[in-house]
Amino acid sequence: MQITNCGRGVHKREVVGIERLRRLPSDWYGFTNLDLATGPGRSREIDLVLVAEDRIFLIDLKDWHGRIDSDNGNWLHNGRDTGPSPVGKIHQNAKDVGYLLTEHVKRHM
Repeated sequence: MQITNCGRGVHKREVVGIERLRRLPSDWYGFTNLDLATGPGRSREIDLVLVAEDRIFLIDLKDWHGRIDSDNGNWLHNGRDTGPSPVGKIHQNAKDVGYLLTEHVKRHM
């Protein structure tokens, strides 16, 4: 799979994950470090957008090993609180990207 860096560079902690994703089918495409505009002067980073034949994946890469638990919306990595679960951020990113793609298709059909 071809992966294109669209941002400031791949974070050191994400390199191993991205290299493993290169093993995916060669007709898939990946784009790293994209900024999703969320309003004037505001954005959220998307670690990786993966474009397959019939779907788009938004991926938040983690370099964690060990046990991951959830407690009241926060993630615990090996018992250490790492802050809010990234699931909500990715879910919102997916909704925002879906809306933008739908609007783009409507304008160009």
